[in-house]
Amino acid sequence: MIRIGTEKVRTGCITCKRRRVKCDEGHPRCARCTKAGRACEGYANVPGRPGPGEAFKFVVYTPTQGQHHLSHNPDLDWSERRSLSFFQDRTALELAGAFQTDFWLGTILPLAQQDPSVRHALIALSSMHEHFAAVDHFAPARGIDFALDHYGKAIREVVRLNNNPTQAEHSFDYALVTCALFSSFESLQGNYHTACKHAISGLKMLAEEQHQTQSGPTSRAARVRISRDELTRFFTAIGRQMLEIGDPNFQGPRPAVIWGAPSMPERFASFEEALLHIEVLLTKLFDFAESTDKLADQGPIPEDVGHDLMLEFTGIKEYATKWSEGLELLMSEQAQSSTSSTPESMSSSAGGAGPSVPLTKSTTPPSALLLRAYQAVLVGFLRRVEVNDEAVLDEHMSSLWACLEACEEFIQQTSQLVTPVSTPAHSPLATGILTQQRQQMVVRPTYSLALGVVPMLFLLATRGSNMPLRQRAIDLLKRCKRREGFWDSDVAARLSERILDIQTLIADKYGPEALVDFKLLDISFVPDRKCVVRYKLNGPRPKARNLADPLWAGNSTGLDGGKEYYETLEWEGVGV
Repeated sequence: MIRIGTEKVRTGCITCKRRRVKCDEGHPRCARCTKAGRACEGYANVPGRPGPGEAFKFVVYTPTQGQHHLSHNPDLDWSERRSLSFFQDRTALELAGAFQTDFWLGTILPLAQQDPSVRHALIALSSMHEHFAAVDHFAPARGIDFALDHYGKAIREVVRLNNNPTQAEHSFDYALVTCALFSSFESLQGNYHTACKHAISGLKMLAEEQHQTQSGPTSRAARVRISRDELTRFFTAIGRQMLEIGDPNFQGPRPAVIWGAPSMPERFASFEEALLHIEVLLTKLFDFAESTDKLADQGPIPEDVGHDLMLEFTGIKEYATKWSEGLELLMSEQAQSSTSSTPESMSSSAGGAGPSVPLTKSTTPPSALLLRAYQAVLVGFLRRVEVNDEAVLDEHMSSLWACLEACEEFIQQTSQLVTPVSTPAHSPLATGILTQQRQQMVVRPTYSLALGVVPMLFLLATRGSNMPLRQRAIDLLKRCKRREGFWDSDVAARLSERILDIQTLIADKYGPEALVDFKLLDISFVPDRKCVVRYKLNGPRPKARNLADPLWAGNSTGLDGGKEYYETLEWEGVGV
């Protein structure tokens, strides 16, 4: 970025310089340090940098020298270099969410130098992201067409590699990365059906490679350019999201990808390490829940199968206990080492064009709040999986409220209020300033591929009998303007409201004492920005059902043979 009327200034905070990572240069504290729970030591005095109390300087976004010098590539035009700079300065940080990971900047971005398919896909994703978030600044008028053009170029390059695999030594690596970028590009547009297809392609490729590796050494193993641990973690998270929303999104059997995650440490060194292990835990838990739900629907579970399930679930609960204890220790250590100052919270999209206002200030980093939210619902959700009954969540209402409060504070910290810009300002600069000041500020949309709050809010908004909690979760979904992979806050809010309407109709028809259950079966993405919601209405259940025994002890009666219902929901995409 350059400041009008001043020389270009590219610096970083002292902490980021010491750690040799890219700094987003946020003020008064950089977002990378804030998100990671580290104490930002501030900035050295640099000539040309405005100090406290100085007049506001407008910022114009222009291509800058990238960390990997992509802007020096003579084969790229100005718009392409600009998009790659935007990816480095905005998109990569936002994709990482509340956590300080180097996957996008340290792993994916360098590949854009080496392969045209990755480069075109990265340009397409960055350009679409700029248009998606451009409520407070003017994205290029042809930004969507530009993004779609490079998306098409990336697909043609992948086809070329597939037809001539010997032309590129690392063609398999590039194909895996482009699958991830294509899925992200389609998710950003709201094309979740197509995004699932790209994600499944990557999962199948990984599963096939793992199978070949287990069968014996292959020539491909010596040509691996990108860590399989990082890519497997990324695709495993995508697969878990698809499972959270609905198993039919796999459009067939799930690819059997093995994620060799590290064992649980005695203590977590950072929130990023705690994130890794909650991802492991959630993957195990959702796999287990999905398999046991299917078994329960088929009838009483055989004793030998129930014994195996009990052993597996005991291991999951022990893992959850160790993770929760490790998080408590880390939080305690962070609290003791934190400074007495209260840093201004920043969003993961800090560094973008135009002034913005964080919604709140807090000493607790967003990454810690997010982990706290998941910690709060662990015990209740484990119990729900154990007995296969949503009603058990009512016994953990205080934990659900704690989760909601952590989600709300996380949203307040990581959201930014910005002044919307509707039309180009042809009037004098001062007039444009006054016009913007009179406009109502709005929340800037955010897009992330990291663990987020939308699935948690959807859980809170659609489960349990506490209507104030559910309504508050719905209100947060409506206001937060977040896309987290396949989870869209606007779509989740509409689904939550529809589910609440159906349950209200059931109570009106049968009476609140009838205890007729609503069971959401799955949500299937279909083409043209639509999804199909499938659910059942279970017959009246006993008021005093004994929930002491686990599901695999044979106490489940299935779904009562209830009728299935289907409803369709549509939404608009970027630029529609």
